[in-house]
Amino acid sequence: LHGTSRCVIVQPAAHGFDNQVTLNGIATLGRERTRGVAVINPDITDVELQVLHEGGIRGIRFTLFNPETALTRFEWVTPLAHRVAELGWHVQVHWRADQIVTHEAILHALPGTVVFDHMARLPQPQAQHHAAFDIVVVGLGRRDVQMRAEDRLGEHRRRLAAIVRAARLDQQRIALDRKSTRLHSSH
Repeated sequence: LHGTSRCVIVQPAAHGFDNQVTLNGIATLGRERTRGVAVINPDITDVELQVLHEGGIRGIRFTLFNPETALTRFEWVTPLAHRVAELGWHVQVHWRADQIVTHEAILHALPGTVVFDHMARLPQPQAQHHAAFDIVVVGLGRRDVQMRAEDRLGEHRRRLAAIVRAARLDQQRIALDRKSTRLHSSH
């Protein structure tokens, strides 16, 4: 990791709910500069969550793009998100774009930061025309939304990144216009 000052280790699916490999990686690289994302289930105790937190875990991941092989379940997302929100953790979702549309209500109800893994699996090359694009980039704009694994986009990466930036700038401009309008109408 020459030249790397910070690092995030995401729990590999092959290790299931045993987050020890991720905790070991954090310890090896140094907790002062490394954080992790765990995979948990509803049976996890508060004590176990605290051990993960002390070990450097700062998020949980729901890999559900293929429900047949998924370790986690959609019905776990909301209750587990609320439990880890108390620790200041984020929720990372690895869902297909159609699943984001289907489960939009869940996403809106989540506390804290939502991270969309693998660029929300938006279909290429017309990502900006999929209903999930508006949910990810515009609809959840009331909180911190991040997209990860841009490298999965291949040749469409730069174009989609530019579209996302433009959509976020438009969203910020709209928010400023609304704020300005409220300020002027209150005087």
